[in-house]
Amino acid sequence: MPEALTYANAMEKAVMGLADFVPHSLLFERIEQLEQGLLQAPETTRKALLDLLQEARETVQQHAEAYALCLLGGCAFFQGNFTETLLFAQYALRLSQKLGLRDLEARCLNAYGLASNRVGKYDEALEAYLRSREIANDLADDTARSRVIINLAAAYSDLEDHERLPRGKGLCQPGGPDSVLRRCYAGHCRGIA
Repeated sequence: MPEALTYANAMEKAVMGLADFVPHSLLFERIEQLEQGLLQAPETTRKALLDLLQEARETVQQHAEAYALCLLGGCAFFQGNFTETLLFAQYALRLSQKLGLRDLEARCLNAYGLASNRVGKYDEALEAYLRSREIANDLADDTARSRVIINLAAAYSDLEDHERLPRGKGLCQPGGPDSVLRRCYAGHCRGIA
């Protein structure tokens, strides 16, 4: 664990002092291609993302850096390392906020919520999910909205707080992901990163 904290401290210093980014570079596309490996091969994906994170920093591509940090949090999550997930989500969140990357900000908040829920920080998880949902709604991003609705439903279900399930909060829109939510209510979902 001390190794992760040392790495985290180095990451925090690097995140705080970066210049402008190149929005959709080839590097960003290479990082994007690794996203499919998060669930299937998180350790292999993590190693490749760390290399691309270094490249993003060396070439001062902050958009790619923020995305790589977010995906590294996903790798940590799928390896069961929720403390590291929280760290990566925080770094990616700060950078995405600094750059005004609202879609990535919503995703980082969702990842933070997932990891917080897993370590028993339920209030922090719910707050992160609700902030993520607000951004997803502002952006009219159906993918982000579905992701956070499912995770909110799972969190409220885990807490046995059936009164606050997303349907009661008006999160579902007509024609929305009701069938997915029904599966979550039935206990078939454990969260989506």
